[in-house]
Amino acid sequence: MEIDGASVPCELVWYIEFKDGSHAVQFNKGTANKPMVSFSGSEGDADTIKVDTVMIRNGSRSVARDESEATGFCYLNKSRTTMTCQARMHDGQVVVGSISATEPRR
Repeated sequence: MEIDGASVPCELVWYIEFKDGSHAVQFNKGTANKPMVSFSGSEGDADTIKVDTVMIRNGSRSVARDESEATGFCYLNKSRTTMTCQARMHDGQVVVGSISATEPRR
């Protein structure tokens, strides 16, 4: 994961679908030295989320902001093994997160 060009450790990623039809991809829980970043928006098609909000938090405190308007997307590749999220926040800051799944070893 990257926040404005700086690499940030990431251990967990969730894809969240809300009852109101909105979607989010959240990287990390926001504990210790791993800030939580959540890309939220509406579904563009089966493989794309149009991002309109980014939330960045470190633990229970926000890092410079809680939620921010943003423009971007989360895209699931055709093989359904990689999801990439990228958004530019209204202040110009760029946030990128990606996750790749591999076949488990046997």
